[in-house]
Amino acid sequence: FVWTWRDSARRLIDVSTPRRTWEALPVPLRGEHQAVNTALVIATLDQLPEDVVTLTPELVRAGLAATDWPARVEVIGHEPTVILDAAHNWASAKALLE
Repeated sequence: FVWTWRDSARRLIDVSTPRRTWEALPVPLRGEHQAVNTALVIATLDQLPEDVVTLTPELVRAGLAATDWPARVEVIGHEPTVILDAAHNWASAKALLE
């Protein structure tokens, strides 16, 4: 699979898999690593047999839009900006810093 930012300010990506291209998918969580994670999930779901699961762009967008992960790069204050993050390992902490 291949993914690209369609609009990084609005956190939208395009994902191309061997089966199809998914366009303008929302990345519900902050951070470029979450765009990679989102693309990986889409590529994985796209491998499911169509007689088992029927995925439409509308269903995928709705599912992504409903994704919420409290305490994961969560902005809890402004002026000054306060970010709450429960980075649970070094890779998560590094991604947060980036």
